[in-house]
Parts: sequence; C-alpha cells; structure tokens
Amino acid sequence: MGYAQNWDEWDNLHLILDQRLSGFLRFFKNFVMAGYQLSDPAIGLFVAVGQPGLNFAYCNGYEIKQTNAVLAVLVDASTNYIYLHFTKTVDPGGGYSAIAIDITVNQTGIDPGDAIKLGEVDTWAGVITAIREENNKFKIHTSQIDEDIDGNLHHIGRLTLQKGVAFPIFPAPQASELYFRTDLGQLYVYDGVVWQALTPGPPPGMLNFFAVAPILTGEAVICVLPNTVVQGIATTFANAQVIGVAAAPIFPGPIPGPVVTYLGQTATAFFEPGLVLLPNQDVFLSLTIPGALTNIPPQVPPCIQKKVGIVTDPTGYISPGNPYASIILQIEHSVQILI
Repeated sequence: MGYAQNWDEWDNLHLILDQRLSGFLRFFKNFVMAGYQLSDPAIGLFVAVGQPGLNFAYCNGYEIKQTNAVLAVLVDASTNYIYLHFTKTVDPGGGYSAIAIDITVNQTGIDPGDAIKLGEVDTWAGVITAIREENNKFKIHTSQIDEDIDGNLHHIGRLTLQKGVAFPIFPAPQASELYFRTDLGQLYVYDGVVWQALTPGPPPGMLNFFAVAPILTGEAVICVLPNTVVQGIATTFANAQVIGVAAAPIFPGPIPGPVVTYLGQTATAFFEPGLVLLPNQDVFLSLTIPGALTNIPPQVPPCIQKKVGIVTDPTGYISPGNPYASIILQIEHSVQILI
C-alpha cells in the first residue's frame, strides 16, 4: 500500500467515490443542510448570516458549522456578494491540521474558492434595499433534477413506470407505489392493502374486452374466449350469441376495448349497406357481413334470426357512405333457427 503525503480525505479532488460516480458526471454539489440564511438586522450596513442555534453546511467535502447568526459588514451603494468561506491550515507533517471558517463579502461576485455563495445584498443610503438568497439545497451535478432534489422546479417530460401482467409481490409493494398492467391496459396504485385502478375504466353500461382480430366501432361481437370477442354472424347458433356492440375500435394485443353490453343502453351500430332504416325498427345480426346489423331478418337457411336492438336515430346512416345508426341495445336470449 502506498502513502500520499499530501492526501486530504475531504478534498473534492481526492474523494475516490466522488470521482467515479457515473463517469465524473454525478457528484454532490456544495450545499447547506440547515441555517445560513440571510436577513436584515435593521442596524445599518450589516447582514445577518445564519439562524439561532446550529448552522451547518458541506463545502468541498468539509462540514462547516456555525453557532447562531453572525453579522457581516456591507459596502454602501453596491451589490454585496455573500460567501460562506473557509481556509485550511497546512500540517507540516503533510495534509491539513485545521480549517478556519468566515463569512466573505465582496462586490465583484468572484468566488473566493472553498466557498458557498449564500446570496446577494443590495444597499443604498446606508440601508439594505434587497436580499436575494441562493438555493443551496442538496444538489446533484449534471442530473435531471439539478436545482431541487424534490423535483419541485422541474417538469418531467417522459416517465416510464414498472409494468407487467401480474402485480409485484416481492419485495412487498408500498403504499402509493404505481404499477401498469399491460394485459389490462390499466394504471394501478397500491393503497397499502390492495391495488386500485387509476386509469378510467369503460363508461357505465360497458365492459372491456380483448380482440382476436381487429373490430370496428359498432360491430356486434360474441365472446369466444374469457374476456375476448370476435364479430358475430348469423350463420350458426354459436356465432350468433351477441353480447354487445363495440363502442370503439378494438385491436389484438394487450389493451382491451369497450363494448356496450347492458340492455337499454344507446349504442352506435354498424349496418349492412343498401338498407332503408326507420325509427323503432327491430335490427338483427347480419347473415352475410360479420359484425354488421340489418333491419331485414335473415331468411335464407341455414341462418339464425338474432334480434340485437331497436333503431332510435337512423339519420346518420347513408348507403354508400356512412354505415352507422343509433340503436337501443335489446339483445334477445332466444333465437329463431331457420334450417
């Protein structure tokens, strides 16, 4: 093991860990832990530095302590720059034996070295006219949160949360912890007991389902797997078991989409082309176009006559052009089978 005669364990250029954090880019700035604020004692050209009791700060690796406030002399008609400053006493045997702490005031704004700038004080006609304190909270160099470790002064542009298809178990979640369920498309927060959904679920009268293949808004769907739907078609009994109408496009993948499922709810439905729709007409599942509805009950065997709802507003339907009209969902459990 070698010995460096002038090694100073507190010197900011000698700190081993400090030099190696993130390749020289992240290390602690000098900061004030408590006290060292500036105030006007209202007794002329003096500024009070510190608070009653203990004041302490960290500067270039040294802990700087001061008991109670001290007065620093100001220059009139000037901007006075206030520094918490220290000097080191060299030890003849190597290194340093002691440090001397003082409050340095200058009118140049040039850092005297081994110092923390506490602020600026303007004077005029023998009195203090303005005090501008520095933000000397705990800081990290060259990091995203540079001026305030709490993040109060910065906008987070992009934030990525922990995600997966199952809630984390180990280590045990803590209250206020966030987690995004990719299989449900929902953001959750742990309340200390259970995970609570934060992102809004489907509107009233709707449920969320996954899709095997793309589903368009207004298409009538059937359930083929747990929580999974495809377009219905009136060709067989199984294919005609409509559970609702898609309220928005649903794409294959981990994010489900809303389906109007409750009887009596209004829905925008997708219709076959070439129809003449009127209010209060019964509408049925199409025999020829998956997911579509029609106001003409299927008649060509083999087919299923599956009533899905009643037309409430046909004015938006134009063929060709807009294949949509409003209905009230009235799915009948029984079907008429034509063979």
